[in-house]
Amino acid sequence: KTSIMHTEIILAGCTEPNFRDEGSISKMGVSTPEAFINKILLPGEKADLATEILKLSGYDDDENEVVQEAKNS
Repeated sequence: KTSIMHTEIILAGCTEPNFRDEGSISKMGVSTPEAFINKILLPGEKADLATEILKLSGYDDDENEVVQEAKNS
């Protein structure tokens, strides 16, 4: 799913805020970094953030192409 891919891109690409911080995760009342992201970001915000992370990482291709490449590898 694209939503799962967005979440993984955000986890890999964001250093601040640290979505893996145990204290922040528990403060939000969730148990995983993925749930933390899903609780504080709307779906469109996740898509926008993931797209920007990809651009900053040098992947200027269409996001759907990147997702398809990741699925096929």
